[in-house]
Amino acid sequence: DMACCLPLMRSNAAASDGVSVECLDWLDPIAARKVDVVLAADCLLPGRQALFEPLAATIAALLRGGGVCYFCFEQRHEDVGSFFLALRGRGVTAEALPAETLHPGFCVPEIRVFRMVAV
Repeated sequence: DMACCLPLMRSNAAASDGVSVECLDWLDPIAARKVDVVLAADCLLPGRQALFEPLAATIAALLRGGGVCYFCFEQRHEDVGSFFLALRGRGVTAEALPAETLHPGFCVPEIRVFRMVAV
């Protein structure tokens, strides 16, 4: 589903200077690179727990240069603790952003937003 999302994401990014959009295959390891901000949403899906470790590895590689990742997901019934353990094992901290700091029009109890950085 990555390729079908790219045109809209690139169109939205074109309105901002210095913003680029890339398709990353989490199963294809990447070298560390310098990024300022990574935006990730809806990446923890039911039945896809096998992708938690590759996703954590990809985020860690992108943050090694000092950037920050804002990671948003819907808290469903599955356990996502293994994803956050994988991040921590790769030197990435994840801090939940308090609901009161989020835009009230987009804030619902089941949506979680984290700020992630490499330590």
